[in-house]
Amino acid sequence: MTRRNWISSTLILPRTCSGPSIRDHRRGCRNCGDRFARPEAANFTMACDIEKNSRMEGTKTQQPASWKERLVYPARTTIAAVVALLAARASGLPEVWWAPISALVVVQSDFGSSLTVSWHRLAGTALGAFVGALLAAHFGRSVIVFGLGVFGVGLLSAALRLERPANRFAAIAFSIVLLVTRAESAWVVALHRFLEVSAGIFTGLLLSALWPEQQTGHDKILV
Repeated sequence: MTRRNWISSTLILPRTCSGPSIRDHRRGCRNCGDRFARPEAANFTMACDIEKNSRMEGTKTQQPASWKERLVYPARTTIAAVVALLAARASGLPEVWWAPISALVVVQSDFGSSLTVSWHRLAGTALGAFVGALLAAHFGRSVIVFGLGVFGVGLLSAALRLERPANRFAAIAFSIVLLVTRAESAWVVALHRFLEVSAGIFTGLLLSALWPEQQTGHDKILV
């Protein structure tokens, strides 16, 4: 084996450059500075060029959204909250603030996401309000009843195959119905809570269906 063939077989030649052929291999690649063992290696596709191009494409994708796109989400949530509040007041419900709170929780970027959140909140609220009214009417509002009730709501959620978000909403509704003392009976408080939450859910779903938010590339990266 000649010396030239031995050098060619032992050196690891980088297959990395797509730029013009560089006659003087000692100059290396103008982008990454890699040196080539022979001039023919300059004709291969260069990994640093690919990485450089991917970085440039990623930078273009991660451009921040315009002010118009940034204002869409707060505008949608504001409209949902105000409409839910007006609907609850028009219905004569006693604690109208639960309607806009539910609307703010439910309203999402698209109708499918809003529908999923709405189901979790509606099912959880119905379960928690029912259990809270039942225990408050028959066993009182003691700490022991509250603790056993929260645990029982969790067991019922698991038995009904409800997911964790529904279980959380059920525990919240149960706590409010059981612990907050009102002049009305616990069953009336539970019914009011369910109606107030339902008003907010309906408003959030209606807004998501009529005014879906267009998801930008920046939002997809954050997700």
